[in-house]
Amino acid sequence: MRRVVLLLALALLAAGCGWRPAGSLGVAGLEGTRVVDAAGSTRVAYELGRQLALAGVADVDPEGKPRRTLRILSEEFTERPLTITAGARVGEFEILGRVTWELLDPAGEVLIPPRTVSAEALYLRDQTNLLGSREEQRRLESELRDQLVRRILDAVAVVDGA
Repeated sequence: MRRVVLLLALALLAAGCGWRPAGSLGVAGLEGTRVVDAAGSTRVAYELGRQLALAGVADVDPEGKPRRTLRILSEEFTERPLTITAGARVGEFEILGRVTWELLDPAGEVLIPPRTVSAEALYLRDQTNLLGSREEQRRLESELRDQLVRRILDAVAVVDGA
C-alpha cells in the first residue's frame, strides 16, 4: 500500500512540474487544428492527422469550424551515399527527410509562414542481404517521418493564442 501511495505521489509531482514521458503528445495547444495535404498525398499529412486523432484532438472547435489549418506543402525523402567499400560499392547511406508546412488562421492569414523541418539517419547497406537493407531503409524512413511529425506538432502547439 505504501508503494502505491509513493508511486502515485511521485507521478503527481512529476506531472505538476510539466514532465511527460518521451514520445507523449501534449495536446493543450492543438485543439481545432485541421491538417490539409496541399501537396497531394504525403504520408506526413496522414501521420499528422492520425497522431492528432489518437491523442483525442478534434480538428474543429465546438462551433464546428477549424481554429487553424496546418498545410503540408511538400514532403521529400532523399538518399545519398556516404562511404564506398573496398569493392567499389556504396557501404553507408544517409537518408534525409524534409517537410515544408505552414499554419493559417480561420481567415487564411498566415500564423507561421512556410517552414521546412528536416531529419536524417544513417544506415549500412549489406550487399549480401539486399532485401533486409531495403526493409531497414523503409523502417528508417518511417522513424524519420515520426520525428518530422513530432517537430511540426511541437511548433504548432506553441503558437500564441492556441
